[in-house]
Amino acid sequence: MIVNSPKQNTNSAAQWERTRVAEVLDKQKLWEGSLVDLAKETGIPRTTIQHWNARTDLSDLPPAMVEFFESSVGEEFLHRLFVSLMFDLHEHGNASLRCLTTFLRKTQLDRFISVSKSSLERAARNVQCSTIQFADQEKERLSKLMPEKNISIAEDETFPNGTCMVAMELRSNFIILERMVPDRKTATWDSQMEDALKGMPVKVIQSVGDEAKSLVRHVKAGLGAHHSPDTFHIQQEVTKAGSAQLKLKIKRETEKLVKLNKKTEKLEKKQTAHQSLDKKPVGRPIDYDSLINKSTELERDQAEQIRAAIQNNTDFHSARISISDIYHPYNIKSGIKQAPLLVGEKLNNAFDTIENIVSETGNAFEKRIAKARKLVSAMEATIAFYFATVAIILDQKNYDQQSRMLLEDFLIPACYLEFAASKSNDKDKAIDMRYLKKELMAEYDSRAGPFSLYTSREMDDILNTAKECSAVFQRSSSAVEGRNGQLSLNYHNLHRLSDRKLACLTAIHNFDTRRADCTTPAERFFEEKHGDLFEYLLKNVKRAGRPRIRSFLKRAV
Repeated sequence: MIVNSPKQNTNSAAQWERTRVAEVLDKQKLWEGSLVDLAKETGIPRTTIQHWNARTDLSDLPPAMVEFFESSVGEEFLHRLFVSLMFDLHEHGNASLRCLTTFLRKTQLDRFISVSKSSLERAARNVQCSTIQFADQEKERLSKLMPEKNISIAEDETFPNGTCMVAMELRSNFIILERMVPDRKTATWDSQMEDALKGMPVKVIQSVGDEAKSLVRHVKAGLGAHHSPDTFHIQQEVTKAGSAQLKLKIKRETEKLVKLNKKTEKLEKKQTAHQSLDKKPVGRPIDYDSLINKSTELERDQAEQIRAAIQNNTDFHSARISISDIYHPYNIKSGIKQAPLLVGEKLNNAFDTIENIVSETGNAFEKRIAKARKLVSAMEATIAFYFATVAIILDQKNYDQQSRMLLEDFLIPACYLEFAASKSNDKDKAIDMRYLKKELMAEYDSRAGPFSLYTSREMDDILNTAKECSAVFQRSSSAVEGRNGQLSLNYHNLHRLSDRKLACLTAIHNFDTRRADCTTPAERFFEEKHGDLFEYLLKNVKRAGRPRIRSFLKRAV
């Protein structure tokens, strides 16, 4: 990506490097000769050195503080602090330049760093350009070192200020594509992904995403990959079809019961008041007992309606959650391999339950269920694709029959259960899956049974293969959806996202964000260590400018 670098000031007489200034001032402290001799020794005009000394004389700060920040050591600390402020707080943390100005003024560092709007804007551009340059260089270098591999990605579109295409590799969370485009046609997807993957020895075998026609065509025809339906969108359609309506029904039925309760209470009060009268009114007496019994009967019927509504709501949510529990290549309760047709049958049963419950809410909601149910065949195909891909991987590894059996029956299901447990929001289910995984791995961990015949190196090899195979199944684009949310927040903060800012945010995500194991998405994707982005910025970002002398004069006055 070509990014315009910030313009450099070519007026060398007016601008000296801050490091050079600090070196000269350090040398002056130990200089025993005249200022004229120092000027000849350093090659810097005497008046310039006097000008530098005048800066420190005008400051109203403690002399020790001024001496430190005018020294070489202080200058290096100031540079590191300023670059960190611009990178971590402004670019990464979305702090405004006004906030940075306030921070520098409150800490009195504005006496050493220019905090004018133009100065900070130039610094921000410099940081952005250097960050993008680092990412481009490292991507080109690491692409030549990474091994050839098949990858699964998630693709989606978001609309901060225009159309932005986002594609992310799912195992590493490395952003392959994040770019503003004129439209979201299939041809645009094809060209953008071709450009993003250029030079990288990877083949996309699977893409998870929504059912947008242009996106599906791009995956199948452009990438020649398998399109996996996104569980999130399926669950979303089902939720929209019934969740709110069922809760509303419970609320309305409860309101009816409250009205009946009030009516019964009112009748009971009237009956009590009537019975307490010494002189009864003329005419046929009101049969309060009959009215109260009738109202009580209505209350019982209404309570039954509420219980039925609550039961429907419970059954609906159980069936909706079961879609997620069923859609796995291995049964999460037993670890046994699930046939695609069996998965499809279970999913259809869950949708039957949902349709029966939602049928009372209206035709519009039934259409949502039908839309989600159409993807059952695609979910079956994804399970079949998973097992076919695992078979290809094991064929390429040339394992013997025993090793293959151990992988297919124990290690791959165990690794998948660990992966599924890490993604689960239900803590109890996650605990159960990890317990089952421990049972499946018992002989491997203790090196008992058939695993006792393997060397440590062979044990590590088959476990790595099991992890590779288990990661093939991908059913959610939550990673790219989360990224879209981050871009939305950035747009909300800045009111626009320029191409340079977007490219900088992509570079920060790939080369600076870290997981608990301290690895970046780029390290996980390329399987190689990359350079330190912050150290690169320290070397390449221009040092902060000094405030003008007249600003000190204003403070002195």
